Amino acid sequence: MTEPQVTTPQPPVTPAPSAGMFGSKVPSSVTFAVGILLFFLPFIEIKCSSMTIQSVSGIQLATGFKVKSAADNSLLSGTESGNEMKMENSGNKEGANIYAALALVFGVLGFILSMISLKAGGIGGLIMGLLSSVALIGLMVDVGNQVKLKVPKGDPSMDISIGLTSWFYIALIVFLAAAFFSYKRLKANQS
Repeated sequence: MTEPQVTTPQPPVTPAPSAGMFGSKVPSSVTFAVGILLFFLPFIEIKCSSMTIQSVSGIQLATGFKVKSAADNSLLSGTESGNEMKMENSGNKEGANIYAALALVFGVLGFILSMISLKAGGIGGLIMGLLSSVALIGLMVDVGNQVKLKVPKGDPSMDISIGLTSWFYIALIVFLAAAFFSYKRLKANQS
């Protein structure tokens, strides 16, 4: 006699959940690329009585730039002798700001790491995004300290101010977003 064979139903095989958009390299890579491109826009504006004398981009901050004097500005050259308007290093080349250079290097490294393997892209992108943001905050503090040291306290009618532009703050937010997207990528690939 043949015994009937009992077959037990196999549980349905469910495919592993896809990592989704955050599991890919697209969000973190794009945000790092945008952060790097923002360095080509002005980060600092040097103003005299609410008129912009010079705009300094993030790349110029990272590599060094020449500070324009009042004589270089054709609108202001005939109005005053320029002695009150000159900053301490006016006409000289300002050296590279270490914080701007570090933020740019960390941003480029974050972009490179976000383009490679999943684990290195997640962890490396997270670390580089955070380091870029910290370096930009250091730049903000450093610029504030240098303004106190270099802007003369002279004639109140010649009010010289150095301020950060909105592009600087956007770059800071973009690098924080890149760190967030790298974290989400890391978490999506761990599950």
